[in-house]
Amino acid sequence: MSRKKLLINNIIAFGGINLLNKLFPLLLLPLLTRIITDPSIFGAYDVYLIIVSFGASIANLGLYDIVFRGYFETESIIKRKLIISTGFNIILIFSILLSILSIVFSNFLQSFFPEGTNSKLILLCSIGILVTAINNFVLIGPRIVNNKIQIGLFSIGRNLIYY
Repeated sequence: MSRKKLLINNIIAFGGINLLNKLFPLLLLPLLTRIITDPSIFGAYDVYLIIVSFGASIANLGLYDIVFRGYFETESIIKRKLIISTGFNIILIFSILLSILSIVFSNFLQSFFPEGTNSKLILLCSIGILVTAINNFVLIGPRIVNNKIQIGLFSIGRNLIYY
C-alpha cells in the first residue's frame, strides 16, 4: 500500500474511532438523564473522570512516546521486548503508587467532590487510575503494527466501561 493510501486509510480509521468515542456519550445522555435525576451525580462523575485522567497521565510519565520511539530505533527483537516490558513495569509501579497515594490522601480528594458524595468514590478513582494507565500502555502493541480493529475495540470498550 502506498504511503498516501496508508495515510488516508489511517485518517479515516482513527478519525472514525474518535468520532464513535465522542458520539457514544452524546447518544447515552438522554438515557442517563432519565436514570440519574440528581445533577450532583453528574458533577461527581466529571470530577472522577478528571482525577482518573490526571492520575493516568502522571502514571504514564510520557513513557508511551519513549517506548514507541525506542521500539523503532532498535532492530533487535530482544531489545524491543526489553523496552516494552521495562516501560510497562514502570507504568505499573507508578500507577500502583498513585492509586495508593489517592487512597492515603482520600480526605483531600474528597473535598473536590460534591457534598454528600460517597467516600468509596475515591477508591474507584484509584482503581480507575490503575486501569486507565495500563489500558493506555497496552495500546502500544496494536499501534506498532497499525491494527486498527484492536485499537477501535479497546477504545470503544473503554467507553462502554466508563458509561
